[in-house]
Amino acid sequence: MVTVAQASKERGQVILAGDPHQLQAVVINKHALERGFSLSFLERILSRAPYVRNVDSFPLTCGFDPRLVTKLLYNYRTLPSTLNVYNELFYNAELVPMIREENSREAKMLKQLDDRLPQSPN
Repeated sequence: MVTVAQASKERGQVILAGDPHQLQAVVINKHALERGFSLSFLERILSRAPYVRNVDSFPLTCGFDPRLVTKLLYNYRTLPSTLNVYNELFYNAELVPMIREENSREAKMLKQLDDRLPQSPN
């Protein structure tokens, strides 16, 4: 994060992109684990003011100050039936599917693979 420290205080801007719900930090050093580095840099930032989530103060932007954090909500690559599972588990049901279950390229591809995929018990 040396580069972040070198950003101009007057005109500098740092953009940190990622999804703390996807790939976790992999830490094998005992001292790093003891100092909290099992959390990604993004997770550590989002747990501290002024970046911490506050739905009461920012109800229209998923609880984040829009000057500091932009949360991407529109999902263009997952069918709604698949998206709903992890949307409920990890994203407070805030993600919005942008492809359709019927007649989308993704749905057609899954239909072609239907006989090769494990069958649902339902």
